[in-house]
Amino acid sequence: MSIMLSIFGRGTVQRIVVRGPQSTNRALQGVRQFKHVNFQNSTPSQPQSIFSLKRKYSTATRVPKPTAKTSTATKPKAKETKKKSTKKVATKKRVKKPIKKKVLKKAVVKKPVKKVLNDKQKAAAAKRKAYLELKALKATALQLPKPKATTVWSVFVTKSLRDKDQGNRRISKDLGDKYRSLSQSDLESYEKIALQNKVENKAAYEKFVASHDPDEIRLANNARHALKTLAPRSSWPLIRDPRRPKRPVTSWMLFVTDRYASGDYKDVAFLEATSHLKKEFVALKPSERQAYDDRAAAAKAQYIKEYRETFKRDPLFLTKAAATTGSSL
Repeated sequence: MSIMLSIFGRGTVQRIVVRGPQSTNRALQGVRQFKHVNFQNSTPSQPQSIFSLKRKYSTATRVPKPTAKTSTATKPKAKETKKKSTKKVATKKRVKKPIKKKVLKKAVVKKPVKKVLNDKQKAAAAKRKAYLELKALKATALQLPKPKATTVWSVFVTKSLRDKDQGNRRISKDLGDKYRSLSQSDLESYEKIALQNKVENKAAYEKFVASHDPDEIRLANNARHALKTLAPRSSWPLIRDPRRPKRPVTSWMLFVTDRYASGDYKDVAFLEATSHLKKEFVALKPSERQAYDDRAAAAKAQYIKEYRETFKRDPLFLTKAAATTGSSL
């Protein structure tokens, strides 16, 4: 029975193989049928026959030759053990754009509207202005030290007023009567006090002048000149400063001084003498006139020198002359 099956099986396989160009699917179906029949009727002693059928089938089938492929076979990529190096993309530095400066529009300044003053307001403004000018001049004029009494009467009154506190009229009457009744010794004592006060006043005055710069005294005297006009009721005497250089004398003044020194115009009135002196000065010989001019030039040079030493600047007439020369050029 086994021989028959093997013969039957071999013939079946040959028929399947002979058909050749049939699809491999049908061939596989026949093999499956054969195996099914063979396994049902086979015994454990038949494995070798089955193995032989498999070998014959495998050798009998024509394996089609592989067609040449133009494309090269791609090898499987090996596993990357190393991590892909991540390339850092160089970041471009941002170029700062120049910041445009905001052009600020100039604020339109409105011109202040001039306030129209009425007559009353104008008068008040003028009074206020005059008051401020007077105050400024007084500050520049400087305050002289208060002098002490320098006469017998003033010393007596000053001393008497310290001890009395009555009305002015009563005081004046009482003081007058008392002064007339003073003894000679009392008068002499008051006179000594007056002389001592004169000495003290002079020392205080000199100390006051020395405590101020010569230019301060000059400005103070200018202010005192103005105050004589603005405040005529008050007394604003000029401050005597021995440091100030004396003004230079002219040729005319030198001539007049010489003529008065000669005694020719001792008893002549001033106006009449001046008229005669002018005629004499004009009639001078050139050599005589030159002598007076030279003396005047020397006095002027000495004045300029002393002025510069005192005030640390040129006199005003030199400054004006330099300005006039510069403008003419």
